[in-house]
Amino acid sequence: MKNDWAILGILLVLGLSAAGQTVLEQPFLQSGFERLATTAGEPETCRLLNVSIANPPSDADVFVFLSVAIPEVDVRLQKGAGTRVSWNGKDLGTQDTKDLFCDEGQCRRSLFVPPTAWQTGANLVEVCAKASESVPRVELLPESTWGFYRLADFSQADSFIMRTSQTNPVIGQTVRITYAVKNNGHAPGRISIDRAVRTAKALDKPYYRVVEGQSFVEDEIIEPGQTREFEHAINVRITGPLSLPPAVIHWQQDTGTMTLDLTATSNQPMLDVREPDRSVEAFYQFAADELVSGQPANVTLHVRNSGDDPLYNMVLEPVAQTGLEITSTANATIDELLPGQTHQTRLVVRARESGDYSIRCDVQFLDLGLSDPLCKPSTLAFRDKGLPPLVIASAILLVLSLGIYAYFSLVP
Repeated sequence: MKNDWAILGILLVLGLSAAGQTVLEQPFLQSGFERLATTAGEPETCRLLNVSIANPPSDADVFVFLSVAIPEVDVRLQKGAGTRVSWNGKDLGTQDTKDLFCDEGQCRRSLFVPPTAWQTGANLVEVCAKASESVPRVELLPESTWGFYRLADFSQADSFIMRTSQTNPVIGQTVRITYAVKNNGHAPGRISIDRAVRTAKALDKPYYRVVEGQSFVEDEIIEPGQTREFEHAINVRITGPLSLPPAVIHWQQDTGTMTLDLTATSNQPMLDVREPDRSVEAFYQFAADELVSGQPANVTLHVRNSGDDPLYNMVLEPVAQTGLEITSTANATIDELLPGQTHQTRLVVRARESGDYSIRCDVQFLDLGLSDPLCKPSTLAFRDKGLPPLVIASAILLVLSLGIYAYFSLVP
């Protein structure tokens, strides 16, 4: 810190290396550049640098490192100030001061110069700075450099992509998420990835939850030119358009003389989550046509998905007429019911008195907050227990035997 100014840097492109190497580095000072300062109210101020490239290495990339001095201003208040760079007329981007990176008082950011921008021989580089009311002074310092570096690069359009296994799932369905990470640089890169979970506060439940794998990656190395994929699965919990939060990749840029901690964000996939076709057939199956009152009876509820969509997170609720008691229910929760698949729920019921009793069922779709009466009422017939046929037959035989005995006993 000098004269209440902080040396801050602007990194124009992202590149990390687990073992980076500087092949050639030249300060702007060698190209005749001294200082470029601008204050609030002035237009953007620019300088031209003549850069000469001879015998460029084939296994290294061109980067620009800018060092910028600005007053200490709360980053949340910074607006309208920054720097801009072009190389041989190709715009390399504008960097706001609020995006500057600082490490141990030396704050810099780097800019990747694509091979289509630079050429062997003479190159014309334009660097510009602009101040604003919130950042009243911006100064580009001669410590800024350009050079050839062997670094990992995760900054290109195909470097960090997030894919989904489908875009139009039904609520409750599992969607596979893949991070595809490609190292476009010339050195191995050590990366980590994290991601925020978006919640629907108004509904007091998450938009999705991770059901398989991990949504983060820690300490993985990707070789130059290599693409690696990292996968996890989520369960979508709300209907309608759903914009998944982007993932953030972290790595370091190590030139051998400095190290920067860098980040980049992936694309932001969109899902259109819909309600499923709730076509369900449900019916009861009884152990016998007539049941005995006062005794437990086994009943099976069959639920078949006759629609085209899978169904998720369902709870079956048997509803019995007064006088019919459901003493136990097993397997009443359905996590997944695929089209054409049938689920069986077993019940034990009992009626204390003889009679005909109706039983039906409701199905709760937990994700939708709905309850549907899916099966028509069925009738269970309970009757009082009579004498068993064997007892009746034995009684008849006994009466006949007594009659025959009495007849022969009385006949002289």
